[in-house]
Amino acid sequence: MDAQRVLEYGNRRFLLLLGQAALYTRVTDHDSMRTQLARVLEVMRRPHVHVGVVPWNAAYTVPRNNAFTIYDGRLVTVATYTAELNLTQGHEIGTYEKAFDRLLALAVRGAAAEELVEGAIVDQGES
Repeated sequence: MDAQRVLEYGNRRFLLLLGQAALYTRVTDHDSMRTQLARVLEVMRRPHVHVGVVPWNAAYTVPRNNAFTIYDGRLVTVATYTAELNLTQGHEIGTYEKAFDRLLALAVRGAAAEELVEGAIVDQGES
């Protein structure tokens, strides 16, 4: 819930990327998925939150192995099945920043990203 508070009341800027497949990966029932996707849509419309969605037909140039988070260019956390890695070395951070930039170049943002999320919400009603 702390993360939700930061999104709600924080003054930080967020740039988030996700693959379109994540919008369709069912982790709960359809009603709950629609609710979660509606929340994604709500959050991405905040002025300090920018969400990019990498469409499924994008030619990925970065391996999609693990989720990672970059914190102000000072820390990268990498989620694995067994641990969370905290990377602080400049060359490691640089590797993830380059990967993020390559993924960002593939992503759609703004209205186009919102349309993909809205489409996923509609599709949840049809499954």
